Amino acid sequence: GARFAYRSRDMDGYMENLTLGTDEPGRDEETIRLTVAWDVNPDMDVTLKVEHSEFDVTGRQIEIVEEEPAAGSGLTYSQILAVGAGGLFTPQDPSVLNNTQDFKRSSNGDFSNNTTDNITLTANYDLGDNVITIIAASNSYDYEELCDCDFTGANVFSLLSEEDYEQYSFEARITSAVGETFEYIGGIYYQDSDLEFNDNFFVDSNSILINAVNAQQPGAGNLISDIVVPRDFQQDAELWSAFLQVTWNIATDWRLTFGGRFSSEDKSASRVLDVTNIDGSPIVPPALKAGVEAVLAGVFGFETQNLSGDRTEDNFAPSITAEWDAAEDLMLYANASQGFKSGGYDVRSNATPDSVIITPPGSFEYEEEEALSFEVGAKTTLLDGAAELNVAVFFT
Repeated sequence: GARFAYRSRDMDGYMENLTLGTDEPGRDEETIRLTVAWDVNPDMDVTLKVEHSEFDVTGRQIEIVEEEPAAGSGLTYSQILAVGAGGLFTPQDPSVLNNTQDFKRSSNGDFSNNTTDNITLTANYDLGDNVITIIAASNSYDYEELCDCDFTGANVFSLLSEEDYEQYSFEARITSAVGETFEYIGGIYYQDSDLEFNDNFFVDSNSILINAVNAQQPGAGNLISDIVVPRDFQQDAELWSAFLQVTWNIATDWRLTFGGRFSSEDKSASRVLDVTNIDGSPIVPPALKAGVEAVLAGVFGFETQNLSGDRTEDNFAPSITAEWDAAEDLMLYANASQGFKSGGYDVRSNATPDSVIITPPGSFEYEEEEALSFEVGAKTTLLDGAAELNVAVFFT
């Protein structure tokens, strides 16, 4: 058997971009999926699912509201942009003056183009009273995004980012028949993933930042004219785990369920942040680059860096649940379980963890998290099945 599905969705924006005269955010989405199912024999079936999706977004739904006047001048940010800060720079598009919540915004333009691909192969095999299931899958996505991240129609700066992710996984598990004294499900899981991310912060020669910085530090603004700050992040992660859950049907109305999952994960990552001319060529001589770096650190909190790290984590997460059918329409339960989330690496911090020039310093590696949860509750059926009432109390 086979099934083909197609989905299309278009949406015009519900906010007006006063700078460009467009409606934002506009969305254009398309998804196709093909599923093929094959009953190989009475004991085995195989299903293959392939899906491709694209969604593009033009513009954003961000508008500036409730501005506070700047100290000294008494003008808001929008007013400063509109008048050119008393001749410091060219007055910007009048749309920057809109600072009320009226579904109108000011921007030079934003976009986000996204693609996802998923392939999943599932096989089930009846082995006596047990079912063996094997799942192999690949998942990937990529996007390209332009952010006018000063969120106004003024020429301040732009940020272009790209991300590419690929993941491959394999799972094998065995499930017992239900209704026996002991019921169980157990298996193994493996996952390998690669992540690549980069963004580029641009300041072109017409940016109002140049004169604004020059007013504070004469000549400093000229140093950041026509520069780009590229950041590259790469991470490889490998995970495997083994899991088992057993239910002991002590009596027709009493059950105990024990579960556990052991996992081991390896991650390696690197993050490089540099500054170059806007065409990508190196800034020379070194003294000039050092001056550019000093301005970026003082104005934006950017710090050139070349960081890398490796980490390995092992964890065992147990769980226990007791259930009692107190009546035909009432089940009481209690559960205690432990959860785990592995640590990793920060993609976008602008400074290093040991920075002495930026306060507070940045980050690169973060640690794992563990949570211990307790829950008691009741599940009830009311009015001969016409309604349900469930109650739970938990502490984590």
